[in-house]
Amino acid sequence: MIDGVKADQELIRDHIAKIPYLHLDGSFCSPLEAMPDIQENNIDLLFMDVNTPDINGIEFLRMLNPKPMVVFTTACRDYAFEGFQLGVIDYLLKPIEFQDFFKAVSKATRQFHWLELPRKNDPAFAKAKEKDYLVIKSNRRLYRIPIPDITYIEGMKEYVAVYTGDHKKLLFLHSLKNLEDTLPHDQFIRIHKSYIIAIDKVTSMEGNQVYLGEMKLPLGERYKERFFETVFSTL
Repeated sequence: MIDGVKADQELIRDHIAKIPYLHLDGSFCSPLEAMPDIQENNIDLLFMDVNTPDINGIEFLRMLNPKPMVVFTTACRDYAFEGFQLGVIDYLLKPIEFQDFFKAVSKATRQFHWLELPRKNDPAFAKAKEKDYLVIKSNRRLYRIPIPDITYIEGMKEYVAVYTGDHKKLLFLHSLKNLEDTLPHDQFIRIHKSYIIAIDKVTSMEGNQVYLGEMKLPLGERYKERFFETVFSTL
């Protein structure tokens, strides 16, 4: 985040804290102060004022290569056209309401997923499906999760939570459907619009509930027949 007004920084920081899949890498008062952090780290989304110390936000954005996704957060209406010409995700006018902030983040999330889609046709992506681990990025850290360690996966709108046997929960931006396509189909099964589970972690079922040890998850009606045939076919 780049904003020369501390009060505005605090407001945006509060908005970010309300969205579980956002992690604030840093807060800076000027673009030049932020430049080393942007160059050294893989920044996905930048919130930036236009009227910033040292250099105008528009000029700074023109200098960046490669550019992260950018949302302008400003009290100035005059640069909206230039901003959108430069491909900014959104142009929010101060004071910024959380509802408008969340809409901008949702736009960025959709674009992030769209940019990731070509990987599905990449040989490297296809090869990753044969690996025995899953690589995910959560809170700016890369994790290598062995496939056998995954107990279940929960879809939460624009992000996904992976739960492992040691009760670790990792949130990351992804589509549950794309993850379902990536995971080995002989090891994982969809049981609900919001849940994928590891087949070998199932201990029992009762009615519309699936038990993974002490964990109880809902079994959606549309998934019930396939789940029963796959998991309890020997009965």
